[in-house]
Amino acid sequence: MNKLIEKLKKNNPKFSLELNNELQKIRFQYDQEIKDLLATIELLRKKLDQSQHEKERAVQDVNYKNNSEIYNLKNIISKLREKLESTIYFKDKDIQSAVLESSLEIIELKKISMQLRTELENERISKKQAIQDELRKSYNEINQLKLLIKKLRNEIESKIKKY
Repeated sequence: MNKLIEKLKKNNPKFSLELNNELQKIRFQYDQEIKDLLATIELLRKKLDQSQHEKERAVQDVNYKNNSEIYNLKNIISKLREKLESTIYFKDKDIQSAVLESSLEIIELKKISMQLRTELENERISKKQAIQDELRKSYNEINQLKLLIKKLRNEIESKIKKY
């Protein structure tokens, strides 16, 4: 086909000129298409770069928000943990204080109980002693009264005998 075109160019100068014009148009269109395609490629690259940049920015924003939220949650957890530990500490302290107070009260009640037992025992002993003393006195009084009665009988008998 090249030979045919060369032959036509030589034989018909007008054809050669038209062919060259057509080839130049095609080359121009081709060059223009390449320029357009390169411009489109460049634009697409820019859009891709921009899209990647926006994506990276969005990822960074999300990471920042997540990290900020995580940091805030950690702070909240830390404060709640401190509050819980403080509450546990004070409750433990209150419980220990209550246990200590109860223990001291129990010890005091045991002492009072021992004192009351001792007093009760002393009262029993004292009552027994008092009863025994009263019994002795009563016994002695009864004996004295018996002796007196005996003496008075003897006197009455002796006075009766005298009459």
